[in-house]
Amino acid sequence: MSERETKLYFNVAGLITVISGLLTILSPTSDTIFPFGLDTAILPATNIYSSYWSYIVCLIGFLMIVASKVPALRVPVAIYSTIEKLYFIGMILLIMHQSEFLGTTYKYSLIIYSIICLYGSFYLGQYNRN
Repeated sequence: MSERETKLYFNVAGLITVISGLLTILSPTSDTIFPFGLDTAILPATNIYSSYWSYIVCLIGFLMIVASKVPALRVPVAIYSTIEKLYFIGMILLIMHQSEFLGTTYKYSLIIYSIICLYGSFYLGQYNRN
């Protein structure tokens, strides 16, 4: 992976991540996700979504943008970002199983985060090969 592709990945993925976090922070229903038909008894892992997830996402998005300019930060940020997005993908799949309404709401997030996660995994796999 070239330096140009790496910078492009970190900038685009960071921007998408920051925007999604900000949309969740600014959403008037960010704390009221559970009245939409989700059974919270079997979804204790989703409580992070309604409380701190959006702030963590904004932070990792900003770190991804900074990592595009600071190569020493790239690997730790890519590892954390990939793990965080894998968690979110799993949470969306769990939500899709519980509520069709919320499942269709988050299907585009699922697609975008899957692409970012795959590319991050590819970056990490190619890191020491250069």
